Amino acid sequence: MSVQTTYSPVNQDEQVHDGLASRHVSCEGAPSDDSPYALSSLDHNPLGINVSFLLCFHAAQPEEGIRVLEDGINQLLKAHPFLAGDVTRPTRLSQRTNTMQIEPDAPESLLKIPMLQIRHHPATSIEELESKRLLPGAEEQEIIRQLAPLPIDMDLSLPQRPVLRFQANIMRDGVILAMTFHHAAMDGAGAARVLGLLADYCRDPAAPSVGVIPDRQLRSQIDRLATGCSPSASRADFSQHYCGLGDWAALLAENWPGFLQARATELVTWRLTIPGFKVQYLKGACNALLQGQTSALAGGTLTPTILSNNDIVSALMAMILRQAGQLAGKSTELSIAVDMRPSFHAPAFNNYLGNMVLLTYTPIPAAKDQAPVDGPRPPTELRQEDLEELTGIAARIRQSLLKVDAEYIQGVLSHLHSQTDWANIGFRGVPIPLSSFRNFEMIGLDFGETLGSQPRGFQLHLPVLGGMCFVLPKRQDRTEPWDLHLTLHRDDVSRIANDPLFRWAAGEHF
Repeated sequence: MSVQTTYSPVNQDEQVHDGLASRHVSCEGAPSDDSPYALSSLDHNPLGINVSFLLCFHAAQPEEGIRVLEDGINQLLKAHPFLAGDVTRPTRLSQRTNTMQIEPDAPESLLKIPMLQIRHHPATSIEELESKRLLPGAEEQEIIRQLAPLPIDMDLSLPQRPVLRFQANIMRDGVILAMTFHHAAMDGAGAARVLGLLADYCRDPAAPSVGVIPDRQLRSQIDRLATGCSPSASRADFSQHYCGLGDWAALLAENWPGFLQARATELVTWRLTIPGFKVQYLKGACNALLQGQTSALAGGTLTPTILSNNDIVSALMAMILRQAGQLAGKSTELSIAVDMRPSFHAPAFNNYLGNMVLLTYTPIPAAKDQAPVDGPRPPTELRQEDLEELTGIAARIRQSLLKVDAEYIQGVLSHLHSQTDWANIGFRGVPIPLSSFRNFEMIGLDFGETLGSQPRGFQLHLPVLGGMCFVLPKRQDRTEPWDLHLTLHRDDVSRIANDPLFRWAAGEHF
């Protein structure tokens, strides 16, 4: 992939400072907007890797589209200046160890890695990239190196790393806008919100940004809420779920580039599609069976009465992925990321950009042996025993989600806030982690006519770690297909591809 790199005027240091200066006026008597402030306890849960979201546009005039992006990013930084800052380690002593903070004013970092980079790929098309459904880890990492603004192998132990950067890639048939963010600074929903704000400013440079609550205020509010929570607010033992990565975390921090390089030869990324009509069939069949299974689900008021599409797809992927590698023939565990924003019942947190996620955990039983699918085409319906097991797993997933109420969230916040070493409060890893971006309306964003209005595609790129499953944002397609992004060991691809349940679900779409 041949490239040419240029830098946009939006990256100039004085322009970023203009955005910061506008915030000083409205914060009289408060700490200056360029002073560092602490990340919340929730920000210390995920591994602080770089994650990239890519939006693909069919722009007839890409150079004019770049100008629109420049103006939009300038407006975005005026509303949220911390996005141009860095995530750093505090130099002063505090009551906790291994904490992180945001340093909004980071001119040296901006000079080294501009806010918006522009790269030309005259020999590569969006269509060509989208056609690559199964990628070896090394090729996936090379694509990220070319298209993303921040290095995939940026050392995790660096004392200072950017919160967020953009790169506009001018392809042979359009523009790919890549946004890379530090996972300790925001979660997927926050990143999707940033792209939504950028779309507003690109479509209408005069879009108002009044009433924006400063990021530092919202992050500190989370920890104030945690301080007010009773340690006994929930009966759950959160130490089992928030125990960090232990020695593995130190290993990653010490040799992140080497770790990625080694994993790149072992893993593949797989983008596949489940037709919408199959998900609807499963939802109808499983909900019809649900009433007969409720007696097996202890929990009283937490017994689910209806299963959602997300419940069904999550259970389906758990049943498929339990066939991979060392999981085959064994019971395992599924984790699901849950956005807590709706539970706070505060409008300000609806637009919060930082981390606001917890994980639920669901046991997954070992798979039973199945006969291979005969013939070139899988059956149109699933076997009754498959439907019954799928219903049971989906119901337990829904049951775990129903436990996430106000009391449970208070217990999580209280537990995290009470810890003195925040390197040990990371999420506990499981063999099958799943995150759903299904309701992130990124494909429906309107960036204005210059960029071709709505993106025509979305891609997720992140370090190839293995064992991950993402449900991608819903496409603007009346058939409502379900797109997924998997990371597997290369030896597991054929095993999964020949699994009868996978063959039924994906069919000719993989």
